[in-house]
Amino acid sequence: MNASVGAAFLGNAPLVARLRSQLARERLPHAMIFTGPDGVGKRTFALRVAQALNCGARDAHGCECGRCGSCRAVDAGSHPDVSTVSVEAGSTRIRIEQIRELRTRLELAVAPGSAQVFLIDPAERMNPASANAMLKALEEPPDRTYFVLITTNLHELMPTIRSRCQVYRFLPLGMEEMLEAGPDDELVVRWARGSVGRALATDPVELRALRDAVLAFVESAVDAGGATWPALFAESADLARSREEYGEKLRAVGVVVADILYAGHGLEDRIVNVDVRERIRQIASRLDPPALVRIADWIRFTERALKNHVNRQLLTDALALTLNAETAPMLEDAGWRDR
Repeated sequence: MNASVGAAFLGNAPLVARLRSQLARERLPHAMIFTGPDGVGKRTFALRVAQALNCGARDAHGCECGRCGSCRAVDAGSHPDVSTVSVEAGSTRIRIEQIRELRTRLELAVAPGSAQVFLIDPAERMNPASANAMLKALEEPPDRTYFVLITTNLHELMPTIRSRCQVYRFLPLGMEEMLEAGPDDELVVRWARGSVGRALATDPVELRALRDAVLAFVESAVDAGGATWPALFAESADLARSREEYGEKLRAVGVVVADILYAGHGLEDRIVNVDVRERIRQIASRLDPPALVRIADWIRFTERALKNHVNRQLLTDALALTLNAETAPMLEDAGWRDR
């Protein structure tokens, strides 16, 4: 998605209307945080705000024209007064030198009728030194200067930075909005969970292959016993083999496991994998309520574990053991959920 207004901005209508109103009344805050999941339009709308602030034909509703030279320059990434600060190639964080350069640019004069706009994306990737330097830039911004900090996790930003910014929360899109955005595969849309960016980047064939592999692993774990354990742990090793793909595979496991929980608790309207609903029901029917609780605990345990360096196969082995009625008590006795 680009910033131009050839099509209406999809999703988050109340939030968009609020920002448009502030633009129209010249009441837009100088420091803003756009927070929400990946792929819901935070960066796209930040660029539209930058267009509107610099558009010579902005209408009475705070909407940019999308056609003038200024709007086209923002769209092309060549507007002299609109800059993005991001993680540079070869680095994992936004460095203090990048923020110092931003602060140097604050001293430059802005052309009449223009506004200087800085997008910090992803803002949570500032290191402590760059975050403190950013804080100084936010304290006394020059007139006609605006900052938009874009993040998927608001609470990873320094509290002092959050306190100096107006927070705008972008929500996942609804099913109808997602379908309007382009993807016409229902399973892809459901897996994207309201993220247009994720849906557009998903290959339906690859998604089904991954989902089917994960579902087969879960079924094997539920029914494992005796001679089938070696085969199950071989499946676990396959899931954990690639470091690069493991995060995506684990997210797929989480979606399938969540569907089992929904089916087990009678919340079938929340099931994502509707094309294999009957298989999901069958798995849920073979698990008693304590097993469903253990599975939910595994999801929480995994979310914590993924923030640290973990042994990937041990993590998937733990899921297999948790799903199986014979082996789950061993994990309970070991107290793995408290680790």
